[in-house]
Amino acid sequence: MIIDINKIILFFVLSIYSGFLSILVGHKFSFLSMAFILIMCFFIYSFILDTFKNNKTALNVLIGFTALVLCFYIFAAPHIKDKISYIVFTSGYVFLLITLYYLVTYMQAVKKLFIDNKEYIYKDKFRYAFGPAIISVIIFGLFFYPLCIFEKHIGFMNTIFIFSTFAVLASIVAGFKLIPYLYAFKVISLKDKGQILIQDIYNGYDNDKFFNKFIEPYINHIYLDGDKICFYSHEKSEAEKKEKPNNDKNIQPKCIERIDNIINNAFENKAGIYNNLCSIKETMLKIEEIGSDNKLDSYIYDIESKYLPYIENISNTYIENMRLPADLTLEIQSKIENSLAEVNSAFQEILKSMFTIKKIDVESSIDVMNIKLMQDGLLNSIKKDK
Repeated sequence: MIIDINKIILFFVLSIYSGFLSILVGHKFSFLSMAFILIMCFFIYSFILDTFKNNKTALNVLIGFTALVLCFYIFAAPHIKDKISYIVFTSGYVFLLITLYYLVTYMQAVKKLFIDNKEYIYKDKFRYAFGPAIISVIIFGLFFYPLCIFEKHIGFMNTIFIFSTFAVLASIVAGFKLIPYLYAFKVISLKDKGQILIQDIYNGYDNDKFFNKFIEPYINHIYLDGDKICFYSHEKSEAEKKEKPNNDKNIQPKCIERIDNIINNAFENKAGIYNNLCSIKETMLKIEEIGSDNKLDSYIYDIESKYLPYIENISNTYIENMRLPADLTLEIQSKIENSLAEVNSAFQEILKSMFTIKKIDVESSIDVMNIKLMQDGLLNSIKKDK
């Protein structure tokens, strides 16, 4: 199941909007009241347009529904307006029930995601994301949404103010846990595809910024490849292990796992070294992609036996120091941050050196092949043909 939190947000917003419409229809006609509700319609329309860019049906239903209610508000007799007000009020409860349905359904789906994809999810708090939302929607529906039908007793402006206040509070509580995971849940839901087009979940322009802000902080073993979001698996197949029992000189999966643990710890504690650690890991993965070569073994050995333990040591010290008063640890924290920045630069230099060695090897192979072609009298004839 694809967990699309936008649906939850949409139906909850529609329930609030229905409340505003029922307040309006229950109130005696005035252009000021109608102007207010038209402004609300504009904001809701803008929200749906931004959330469901290709869903013209949702937009048309909203416009038609609003136009019909406004016609009754302007032209209908008072007793008919009262009936319409109750109908609109009831439709809001229908939207609230649909909101709860999606909340409960998606909460069950998330539990399954945790069983199937636990290694990919950073934060165990994921599983508690839906609890506050469910509670706030139920409380809003039982105690505050019914305010809509008491407009004649409370007064139009008072009803609008009280209803708006509690609607905003319920929205904040419901969305506080859900909004940060808006895209992460959807990506995890699509994991079985292997590669996910970023356009499937995001229609903006800056893919890198979107990925770094909304995806990478919440999902492990993932990277951006052009316009694709890919899951990175560190486990090697049994066949590959048998083919290369002793000759695998790449960075070992345990080393990647160790740097992942450091990054997770830094993220959980909101440590200032997080970005440098992520950059170090990214460089390590690029070093791994270059492949094994006897000439490159010393680089891999240094990363695994020298640099990684050092990174672990100073990163753990940095996180432990965060519990102490800032004025006592400012100097040492700054030195650790600078040291990790230098390690990051050193890793990038290692990557450049390894690539240079590979490049020299390829160029040497080309030169040797050209010499053989010349010795066989083939190189000149090839050039003449060209």
